[in-house]
Amino acid sequence: MEGDLRLFELAKSEESQGNHDKALELYSSFIDFTSRDNQSDNNDSLKQTLALAYNNRGYLRYLRVDFDEAVEDFTKGINLDPGLAVAYYNRGTIHYRLGRFDTAIADMKASLMKNPDFTEAKTGLEHCLADRQEKLDRPW
Repeated sequence: MEGDLRLFELAKSEESQGNHDKALELYSSFIDFTSRDNQSDNNDSLKQTLALAYNNRGYLRYLRVDFDEAVEDFTKGINLDPGLAVAYYNRGTIHYRLGRFDTAIADMKASLMKNPDFTEAKTGLEHCLADRQEKLDRPW
């Protein structure tokens, strides 16, 4: 398990240095290794780390405009850790960009239920609501 966590930390380090391809590869290795060995099943701390790895990999996929894969990663992260507000926000951001306003609004609201002080989610929700209304008000 200790080696797994070092792999996760290395992925975060590569990401923070802007080495997105390497970070994506390392997050994937961590996810594959941890999931394959079912180590997180009875370990809440490792389950939360795995959820965060899915979120972080999803964000890197989002940056690559691999939206379907990113949404899948965010959803897996949420399934592992339903309290991970940032994963709801990230998934909602993709839905917003794709014009799926109702789904985006639901994710932004879920994010805020988990973390009421999440400023980006508040702003995201405001944009979703405004853009949905603008779409509804269009005459065509």
